[in-house]
Amino acid sequence: MFRANFNTSILSSRYPLFLFTSLLICIPFSLDITSGNNAINIPAELLIFCLTLLMAWSILKIKLIPFLKHPISLVFISFHIWSLISTFFSQWPGVSIKYNLVSYSHFICFYLGYYYFEIKLKRNLSEWLYFYCIGLIPVIVYTWLHHAKYLFRLDAIPITPRPFYNDHTLYSACLAMILPFSFLQKTNIFKHYKVGYWFGLILIFAITFSFSRATWLSTIAAAFCTCLISYTKILKTLFIPFMMMALIAGIVFIPGKIIHHRIRPNPDSTQGIINDPSARLAINDSKGVSNMERLNRYSCAIRMAKDHPWLGIGPGCFQFAFVPYQLPDQMTRISIRPEVEYDRANKSRGHGGGAHSEVFQSLSELGLPGMVLWLSVFVISFYSLIKMIRRKTVHSYALTLAIFFALMTYFIHGFFNNFLHNEELSVLFYAVLSKVVILDQSKDKIEDLSICNE
Repeated sequence: MFRANFNTSILSSRYPLFLFTSLLICIPFSLDITSGNNAINIPAELLIFCLTLLMAWSILKIKLIPFLKHPISLVFISFHIWSLISTFFSQWPGVSIKYNLVSYSHFICFYLGYYYFEIKLKRNLSEWLYFYCIGLIPVIVYTWLHHAKYLFRLDAIPITPRPFYNDHTLYSACLAMILPFSFLQKTNIFKHYKVGYWFGLILIFAITFSFSRATWLSTIAAAFCTCLISYTKILKTLFIPFMMMALIAGIVFIPGKIIHHRIRPNPDSTQGIINDPSARLAINDSKGVSNMERLNRYSCAIRMAKDHPWLGIGPGCFQFAFVPYQLPDQMTRISIRPEVEYDRANKSRGHGGGAHSEVFQSLSELGLPGMVLWLSVFVISFYSLIKMIRRKTVHSYALTLAIFFALMTYFIHGFFNNFLHNEELSVLFYAVLSKVVILDQSKDKIEDLSICNE
């Protein structure tokens, strides 16, 4: 009797809803707690662990089989199965096991979890994003205030979202994914459309002055592609704000003060910033050295794939393995040197970063099958979305356009950075993809995303 009552109470809607709400609010401002070479994100990772266990237990009580039979679900499951197979042949099995545990928990908690959130808890995507934005808004304000602390110096940009987001490109990529859900009335994440519109303008301002070229490119390209496939007034709604963003970026950057001008540090205002590696990278980026370093990483990934074409070097192992694959004539002044990488006293081993591309990361770590599966997620997702958009169903048309825009920003950005392992972005990415599956499988395509009653 006690066991039955316990099962009923723990699976009642308020407990999972409380955990989901707490997680979504906490993710943007969770902090990394480090111990030696290990780190844990508090409280986000603890909540993800709790929700993963809850979802693994309770997800069997809802009709999950049709959801898992969708091509998007099947290709994701195949991707994770292949990642598990690759782990058995990994160059660093311990690293791959930990990497996979994080990947699987994100998939269960965010992808399957959003399905539970909507089907079982009767919630919707706007509420998922709304809770996330509750935690994100203070981070946006903090980022601006943090930047003001350094007198809006350009070399301080990489560290302005820290300690909440460890990289300004990750921060801006998350902003870009939320952006389309603020402007369109049917997908407004706030109770009033005007509030959402003004919040969207704030996001544009934050994206523009995050100075992430990959996010600018992905956002403008996503807006252009969305406009191409839409033939309604939505075209004007999206076109005007993003052309404004492009204009602001042009005014700021045409003089070349950002890319081609090397800023000399002012000792009175740096307050230790020059000792930060990311800040030094920003200062030295006067001749596009970051772009050259990306090409260096891509070349390393290709050479890794030649040595391990089918199974790769193992999930999460790129940062440990790429240094010996570098060629002297392709290395830049910010490249990780072998003598530094293997200096245990400096504890720098494995801190060289990723491939700066989801595609090349999957190629090097999971081999050709892994890269093909990752690209299949891209192809199948947009095939499903374009198929729904062509139907022009009244209730879901605006939503599918917003989802198209959001996913386009990440997939384009994914060619230049790899952030899917970060919960700040994966919580958005997996939820949006899960919504695509729900919409595609809905017979009437009725959409109740908007929480406003207009």
